[in-house]
Amino acid sequence: MEESRNLTVAESVSLRDYMDSQFAHITELVKTSHSYTDIKFAAIEKAVIVANAANEKRLDSVNEFRSQLDDQAKTFITRSELNAMLSGITSDIKILRDSSHTFIGRQEHDNMLTRIDANIAELQKSKAFLEGKASQSSVNIAMLMSAMGLLTAILSLLLRFAGF
Repeated sequence: MEESRNLTVAESVSLRDYMDSQFAHITELVKTSHSYTDIKFAAIEKAVIVANAANEKRLDSVNEFRSQLDDQAKTFITRSELNAMLSGITSDIKILRDSSHTFIGRQEHDNMLTRIDANIAELQKSKAFLEGKASQSSVNIAMLMSAMGLLTAILSLLLRFAGF
C-alpha cells in the first residue's frame, strides 16, 4: 500500500500552480512535438519531391522506350504484306517444281557450249570463204574488162593501119 506523507507548507503547492506547471509542461511537449512534426513534414515533402523527380525520370525513360518500340514497329512487315509475299514465293516454287524437268545439267550445258563454239568457228570460216569468193569474182570481172579494153585497143590499131 501507499504510504501517505504529510507535506509541510513549504513543500506544498497550490492546485493552480500545479495545473499551470503541468499546462506549461504539456505546452512545451506540444511545441516540441510540433517542431518534430514540422521536421518530419519537411522531410516527407523533400522525399515526395525526390520521389516525383525519380518518377518523372522513370516515366521519361518509359516514354523513350515506348517511342523506340513504335519506331521499331513501323519497320516490321505487316501480316497482309507477309501473306502476299509468301503466296508469291509459294507460286514461284510451284512453277519451278513443275518445270524442273526442262532444266539441263552442268555437263549437258558444257557440251552445248562446245557445240555452239564449234558452229561459230565453222560459220566464221564460211564467211571468210564467201568473202574470198567475192574477191575472186571481182578479180575475174576486172580481168575480163581489161581483156576487153586490150582487145578494143588492138582492133582500133588494126583498123587504123588497115585504112579503115
